[in-house]
Amino acid sequence: MMPPGVTCPAGARSAGRERVHTPDGPRRAPAARAYGGAVRRLVGVLLTLALLAVAAVVLDRVALALAEREVASRLSDYVDVQGDPDVRISGFPFLTQVLAREVDDVRVTAPAAASGGVQLADVDVRAHDVGLTQPPTAAELELTGTLPQPALQELLDARGLDLAVDTGTDGLRLATELLGQNLEVLTEPEVTDTGGLQLRTVSLTLGGTQVDAASLAPLLGDALLTFDVALPDLPLGLSLAAARPQDDGVRLTLIGADVVLAG
Repeated sequence: MMPPGVTCPAGARSAGRERVHTPDGPRRAPAARAYGGAVRRLVGVLLTLALLAVAAVVLDRVALALAEREVASRLSDYVDVQGDPDVRISGFPFLTQVLAREVDDVRVTAPAAASGGVQLADVDVRAHDVGLTQPPTAAELELTGTLPQPALQELLDARGLDLAVDTGTDGLRLATELLGQNLEVLTEPEVTDTGGLQLRTVSLTLGGTQVDAASLAPLLGDALLTFDVALPDLPLGLSLAAARPQDDGVRLTLIGADVVLAG
């Protein structure tokens, strides 16, 4: 029998009811309270996991930033870097790579760098599969940089060649005097079989008239057919792989395999 003043709505006796009516008003059933508590606990777990994930990402990025700074500071062990180098270590997460003792890809760019007395501009270094065990070793390393026109002129002067060099995308023009007339030699840079840098003659212009280089060979020998450019010792034991003319000099590509990066 229901107490006076209390009504029982239809369906209130069914199982799983959400509210129970009492003289003090409706209240949640025990099942609803249990459900709400479970939801709150689940939300708490998800928030905790989210915070841990954020903390892990922050820690990973901090470790990455420190590693990039360390790489930048060690560049001076190999080359004289001018300007602020920019270091980028690819791959995520970084800490997983550290635990695996190998970094996928490291890229370093700098406005200029000097090695062996020769300065390269617009330097770009890429190292792949860098092992972090001692000594640190890159499975592959590629360095590209521009040998500026003034530096190229100095290298030609060091060979005792009385030539004025002018660089362009179509090649390198070497100017001198022959038989009392102005001689201009258009050359292309190329890599020799032994890994040296050579300027190969494409055309000759003597006194404003283009002449066949072979016709002057009996008079001058091979002196005007090829010009060897003596490069200093390359850093990290790298080898010259390519040379491309451009307006401000010659773009050089140096490569190496299993390059030891220890200072």
